[in-house]
Amino acid sequence: FSMANKCFNYVVDLGPGNAFYYEARAEKVRNLEAQLSWEGKLNGNELLALADAYRSLLKDLGGAPQSLPLQIRYAKLQAFYLNQAEKAKETLDSLVQNGRGSAQDLAQAKLNLADVQLLLGDLWEPSLLYGQIEKAYPNLLEAQEAKFRNARLAYFRGEFPWALTQVKVLKASTTKLIANDALRLSLLIQDNGGADSSFEALEIFAQAEMAVYRKETKRAQALLDSLKQQFPTHGLVAHSYWLRYEIAKEKQAYEQALSALETLLSFDKNHLLADDALLAAGKLLENQLNQPEKAMEKYRGIILDYPASIWTNEARKRYRLLR
Repeated sequence: FSMANKCFNYVVDLGPGNAFYYEARAEKVRNLEAQLSWEGKLNGNELLALADAYRSLLKDLGGAPQSLPLQIRYAKLQAFYLNQAEKAKETLDSLVQNGRGSAQDLAQAKLNLADVQLLLGDLWEPSLLYGQIEKAYPNLLEAQEAKFRNARLAYFRGEFPWALTQVKVLKASTTKLIANDALRLSLLIQDNGGADSSFEALEIFAQAEMAVYRKETKRAQALLDSLKQQFPTHGLVAHSYWLRYEIAKEKQAYEQALSALETLLSFDKNHLLADDALLAAGKLLENQLNQPEKAMEKYRGIILDYPASIWTNEARKRYRLLR
């Protein structure tokens, strides 16, 4: 990240007369967001500085066509990190209604508008938007992303058989991340339905996961406690520690977040989320808890024990940098 920042700064310092001036400024902001996201520091003064950088650049661009991707990214930041979901919804709705920009920009605007509507509590309008993206842009990766998010929305609503049908198609997706997410949701539903097709425990877990998505941490915590109390031996109890990690991380209780990950890993080395938990633990130890040696252990664990994980390359890169 720091090397990329130096490169962008070099181009920016050449001045507005250089053809890549605004592109370099835009990439510098994206790079900063990627760095803060990786380091788990999308909060506090760092978050405010990122928001200022977005606003300054968007002001200077003045509604130029190249500002559309930046407006979409800033709206997402507003909704999920700056507690300005209504403002974000207005911005994205305006971009969708105007219809200007590339097909990919419009698809991204609709995707994020649907996500923000879900954040605000709407369980039905987002489904229509996801469906529109699938039909309007079948050749874009955004269509596959929309299909997955529609399946996830059905999962949140408790429509598990329908959600399972949708994600089974996506397991052969052309992008590893979508295929991985689809596989995880597919296995989650298949492995946690009762022998009599009862989904009572999964319904509680899905509600908790949706509450985490909406930043309703108290409700999520209460649902997870209820799940553990009603179904103490259920396989979803292990899964619940991933959500407990996300809740603790949101509250910046990093020791508590690490403890939740360690508990998840203690259940089963072959758990569906084991490689994710190792990566998340490594990031916490590296970025928040200042324990690089222990972080290296987590990254090494992914490299050696989960060579097929989508996080193997990332873990190898972080391990080498720390070493």
